[in-house]
Amino acid sequence: MAAEIMMKFSPLVPLVVHWDGKLLPDLTGHESVDRLPVVATGNKVQQLLGVPKLASGTGQAMAAAVCKILQAWSLTNKVAGMCTTASNTGHKNGACPLIEQLLGKQLLYFACRHHIFELVLETVFSVQMKPSSSPDILIFKRFQSQWSFIDTTDYRIVVDDEYAADAVRNVKDHIIAFAEEQLSTHLPPDDYREPLEITILFRGGTPSCGIHIMAPGALHKVRWMAKAIYAIKIWMFAKQFKLKKAEENALRDVAIFVSSLYVKAWFQAPLSTSAPATDLQFLKHLSKYKSVNEKVSKAAFKKFAGHLWYLGEELVAFAFFGRNVTCDEKRQKETTISQREC
Repeated sequence: MAAEIMMKFSPLVPLVVHWDGKLLPDLTGHESVDRLPVVATGNKVQQLLGVPKLASGTGQAMAAAVCKILQAWSLTNKVAGMCTTASNTGHKNGACPLIEQLLGKQLLYFACRHHIFELVLETVFSVQMKPSSSPDILIFKRFQSQWSFIDTTDYRIVVDDEYAADAVRNVKDHIIAFAEEQLSTHLPPDDYREPLEITILFRGGTPSCGIHIMAPGALHKVRWMAKAIYAIKIWMFAKQFKLKKAEENALRDVAIFVSSLYVKAWFQAPLSTSAPATDLQFLKHLSKYKSVNEKVSKAAFKKFAGHLWYLGEELVAFAFFGRNVTCDEKRQKETTISQREC
């Protein structure tokens, strides 16, 4: 079956190759090994190419594995870009430049935008909560152990807290409408539905599919939205869960940030052609967020601004293809660029 899929896969469009190392249990034995899922995407194309085992998680090992797979699928001439994280772009040991060397050509660098927003959330959580050296966050672990004693029908929302209600006053209805639109139009999988539904509940709305609060799931730090979901849930059920006042306030601040700015930005992140516009808008919102929480605003702004490396001369032109950019605006930009060149 695999050989047949490889033989039939012959896309006529330029491709972007994606990879992301994961530490997973080995197929034999009880040890964990580095696995590297490699995916190729293009216009109406999405294909898993392989999940090879790596001897190590170095850039050199990843680059060799990606190139070997591309060669096996006869795709080296069709790959035009790479979608990755900033850690893979280092000039000496990064996987990206090594792949370019092995393929003998230059490729476009696309940022993994969900990874960027994951770093923003990590930063906001760290400035509000005490850092933990454990792979598990202790307050989350406590909450998980107490979940069986929680009455899920007895929770509080933003209007039940004077500070929270004032902080979200201007964006409450807008965020609920956005979350509902995502649930009804895009039909996200369960892992993506939960942050949308819990945001609607936190803001005082009711999801169209009804109220269903899921039991706490994965605790490990690498789970992309775990901190956001846990922060909101713990604050909502704080009356049934023993918390210090400082912890409760810190979780409230994370929950307000997540539901006010983060959820919308995260779900808009995959729209790469709109990235220049949406990222500028996100930076503006972060700047204005000083009036709500200056510490969170500054930390998130600094982290996000440090990961705009993809807005170089080659990729900024994708702004012309943004869904929210009108034809008149595109013509105006084209005229301005032409005048400057002259």
